[in-house]
Amino acid sequence: MKLPLPPVFIAAVLLLVVGLPVAYLAWPAPTPPPASLSATAIESVRVLRDQQGAPVAENWPTENGALVFFGFTHCADICPTTLIRVRDALNQLEDSGRQPTPTFITLDPERDTMDRLEAYLGFFDPRIRGLTGTSQQVGQVVETWGLYAHRVDFDNTYLLDHTTALFLLDNRGELLGVLSGQLEAAELARRIRQLMDGG
Repeated sequence: MKLPLPPVFIAAVLLLVVGLPVAYLAWPAPTPPPASLSATAIESVRVLRDQQGAPVAENWPTENGALVFFGFTHCADICPTTLIRVRDALNQLEDSGRQPTPTFITLDPERDTMDRLEAYLGFFDPRIRGLTGTSQQVGQVVETWGLYAHRVDFDNTYLLDHTTALFLLDNRGELLGVLSGQLEAAELARRIRQLMDGG
């Protein structure tokens, strides 16, 4: 006997079907990612809070650096795919000693509350640290990081077309490299290891 599909699964599929056409009309984001980051850009992240409500450390990024990417929890396609690839890449890096802290910064602070970020990111991998703040604070991140983020109104709601690149930082906040969010997990892990080894 076939069991009925859970309502949450059905809703996710419907969101994917509806959201894909709109998301890909605007993708890829037209602004290329920056080649370097200023001290102001790093400071703009340090004023945010994570999904537990904890402030970002003053010496962020710490330890093994950070793998930073941007998105929003209502994203139907690119963000979930990137989160899965990041999770799988981290799993492949477990024995290498090269595991930057995965850091997801929301571009939609109005809807992405701390509770929502915790539930959303926990579904993919509890290692992923989600950051949010006020609209002004997130806007400062977008500006100082040279990101593209554009609201697309759609059927009484909205999506965001945005920079999909991943930024790899060392523990001093220096930008080691900018990686495509479309890399498969094995290649992403290889590139992270190479960049963290100085290659």
